[in-house]
Amino acid sequence: RVGGLAILFGLAASTVLMAEADAQLRLLLLLAALPAWLFGIAEDITNTISTRVRLFATMVSGLLAWWLTGYAINHVDLPWIDNLLVFTPVAVIFTLFAVAGAAHAVNLIDGFNGLASGTVLICLTALGWIAADLNNTELLHLVMVLIAVVLGFFILNYPFGKLFLGDGGAYTLGFFLAWIAIMLVSDADGLVSPWAPLLICAYPILETLFSM
Repeated sequence: RVGGLAILFGLAASTVLMAEADAQLRLLLLLAALPAWLFGIAEDITNTISTRVRLFATMVSGLLAWWLTGYAINHVDLPWIDNLLVFTPVAVIFTLFAVAGAAHAVNLIDGFNGLASGTVLICLTALGWIAADLNNTELLHLVMVLIAVVLGFFILNYPFGKLFLGDGGAYTLGFFLAWIAIMLVSDADGLVSPWAPLLICAYPILETLFSM
């Protein structure tokens, strides 16, 4: 259950091997993802980390990502919420819950060979398509690297069942999905609805709500 090691090492290798301009964003997000990844891997190995602690770790990753990149959810196209999101503390707290929710949603669907990674691949492809349409090459390159890394894992996971995402892998992929969605909407200058990424990632979100 340490597929998270493969995911993290794959992303780290791409950061080292690819152009510096493209690698900077990946490096920042890798650093931000470390708390979620570390506590997820610890749970995979020891089975002793409580859900509350892991939830807090994913929120810390969201906080680090905001601090390192400056991005946050600042509008959802609902006026009564948008009026609150103009205040930075509110926007950051809202973002932390969204990131933690996405990380745990991916973890929730992890348990059937190929399901979590296959779903993430579909979501990444859709987000990458939007990034390409907007000529956002930085995000597109990030998405392409993630797709390559997840595909490498997917081959061993489905249909052979040789390697499993575990909490570390699921939290990391969920974190990256959430942050790509946040950056995509923020960089689009109103051309992308904040509801688009929500619809793209609808399956793990609905599965979470159903389980709750």
